[in-house]
Amino acid sequence: MDEEPLGRYGAVLIGALVVLCMLVSCGCIGRDKIGEITSNPSSYEGKTVKIKGTVIDTFSVPLVTQGAYQVSDGTGSIWVVTTRGVPAEGEKIAVTGTARPAFKIAGRSFGMVIMESTRG
Repeated sequence: MDEEPLGRYGAVLIGALVVLCMLVSCGCIGRDKIGEITSNPSSYEGKTVKIKGTVIDTFSVPLVTQGAYQVSDGTGSIWVVTTRGVPAEGEKIAVTGTARPAFKIAGRSFGMVIMESTRG
């Protein structure tokens, strides 16, 4: 009887690993859904989150080092506070930062935000 080199489930295992690698490389795994963050803010408060989406709005004040931009991922949207300048509307972006329940810049309140630590 001839034996298959990978055994009976080898092809299935290899296929599963290929799919997993594709999901990790596209950022589909390891990212938090914005809708989940905004609907359960107490679960995320003070924690590091990673989001990916499209910039749909921006806010900045001349001569103020902080600005904010709103990111949408299809499940919801959230404001991201930055000290590095705001990206352009329509830009696809990945952000890592700390979730905060409320934030104010120049008198404007933003509610639940992400304090940006890295952007890609």
